[in-house]
Amino acid sequence: MTTNSVNNNQKQDRLIQSLLAMGTKGYFPLFDESWVAESFQNTSPLSASERECGEQILERLIRHRGIDRKKTILWSLKDQQRSALVKLFFELVEQKMQNVSGVIQ
Repeated sequence: MTTNSVNNNQKQDRLIQSLLAMGTKGYFPLFDESWVAESFQNTSPLSASERECGEQILERLIRHRGIDRKKTILWSLKDQQRSALVKLFFELVEQKMQNVSGVIQ
């Protein structure tokens, strides 16, 4: 892995961390409101296969620069894939909130 690719990965990781931080404040620039609503119509927790799907998509998003490119990927996903990602992302936001505040009340 070259120095440029390492730096690029670090920048993309920071972007995802920034998106998670925004999520802790209720701002989700990657997701259309309808996607969030549809994703949580089924209130069951993430299954192992959904988690794996969401993680794979998150890895794809990390490789692309800029919010617009990430949104393009999201628009191209099937509803089930997008739902898995939304649920995973919200779970990550919840974990981040727990790490910051200790416990969600």
